[in-house]
Parts: sequence; structure tokens; C-alpha cells
Amino acid sequence: YINWYLGNYLGCNVVSPDGTSFRFGKKLADGTIEPVTMYLPYLDWEPDPDSIIPGWVPPPTDNVQEAGELKPLLIQTLRSYPISKIELGWRGYLINPQQFHNVAWQVERGVIGVYKRIKNSGHNEYESESNTFQLDSGVHVWKQASIVHEAVHAMLDIQKAHNLRIRESEALAYVAQCIYWQHLHNHFGHRMLGDDDTKDIFQPAWDLALKIHEGGDVWKSDWEPLLNAITMSKGYGKKAWNLTLFNGVWGL
Repeated sequence: YINWYLGNYLGCNVVSPDGTSFRFGKKLADGTIEPVTMYLPYLDWEPDPDSIIPGWVPPPTDNVQEAGELKPLLIQTLRSYPISKIELGWRGYLINPQQFHNVAWQVERGVIGVYKRIKNSGHNEYESESNTFQLDSGVHVWKQASIVHEAVHAMLDIQKAHNLRIRESEALAYVAQCIYWQHLHNHFGHRMLGDDDTKDIFQPAWDLALKIHEGGDVWKSDWEPLLNAITMSKGYGKKAWNLTLFNGVWGL
């Protein structure tokens, strides 16, 4: 996990010639490289427990491994054409192409980690506590749409949307997922079906995505069927009313 600490603790995003490891340095937007300064303590120095920055967590170790081919897939997905069609807003928070591209950039520079599940769980996840994507190994368009869903949570984490309810965050993510799917296939007829826990959620999400595609005005009342479906689902239930844990991404 040396690369994880270089990226998440020191902000390094300059890669080695073989592309497998970070080097010391921060590549800025204009292409220049900012050196990283490290200070070595005295041999008898011991850290003060009270000085440890809260929020620092080790990289996940249970049931995950390095992302391999999934990291470039995630970056490619968040820079693909259908992303340009996603434009949402809720309570001042933005879900748009620029935000998706920012998530891709933070993944590329190692600020947001990407890991692959050793045992497939059937879904992808963005974990806000460790600022990491944890992805299943299957590579197909359904998973790409799910990546878009989880990227919405990542961008809300970057925007520190801790005053949103889980059901609000999930509603934005489901609509973005449906818009991506519709434009990926240029198919606006049959909706995404989902599994037993989400099939009743995808219907209102799909309908709302279609209304946005058709250019109709979207009011707060248009979101209510989707918000209610999330609240009534077995997968979310009472926790749908809980606040998110989107307190920001360390290093930003």
C-alpha cells in the first residue's frame, strides 16, 4: 500500500516510467511538477497522539485488492460521451460533466483510490470514509452505469454534501445512472430493471431521466416518487433518512 500512502498522504501523482508506482512530486494542471518536501524527525521523536489529523484512515484491506484494469475503466467511463448529457442540481449541489471529470482526475492522481473486490458482492460502492471506489471485477455496460452512480456519491463527497439525506444522494445517483444508460445505448424505451431491491426504484428514476432528456421542466414534486421509492425499499428503509457521511475528500 505504499502507493496509497504516497497518493493520499503526500498528494503524489507523478508516476514512474513503467506506470506502476508513484514518484515524489505533484503534477499541476499546467503540467509543471511541484516537488514534495519530506522532513525526517530526530531518532528519539515520538508522535503526539493529539496531533493526528482526524479522518485519516488506512486503505481498505478486507476483501479488496489493487484495481488492475478497473481503474482505467472507471476513468474512461467518467470521460465518455454520455457523461456530457448529465446535468442535475439539488439544494445547491451540482451533478454535471465538470464534476464527473473532476472525480476522474482525482482518481487519476491517486487522491481517490480504486480497489477491486476479491469476492464479488454484485455491486460497486464508493466508500466516503476511505475515499475509495470498491468495484466488482465484471466489466460490462451495467457495471459502467453503476460506476456513474457511485461517482455521484464521490463528487458529493468532494462538495462536502454532509447535510444531504441518503435518499437525496441516492435519488441523484439513480437518475444520473439512468441518463448514462439511455445515452450510452441511444435507447429511451425499456428501462433498467434492477434487482429485487432496486427494481421499484428504477421506474421513477427512469421516468425522471426521460423527462430531463425531453427538456421538460423538473420540479421538486417530480422527485417525490423516486424519493419515496428509495425510502420504501428494503435496501434502504429507515436509514434513507440518515444524513450522508460526505465530509470532504482528504487532500482537496
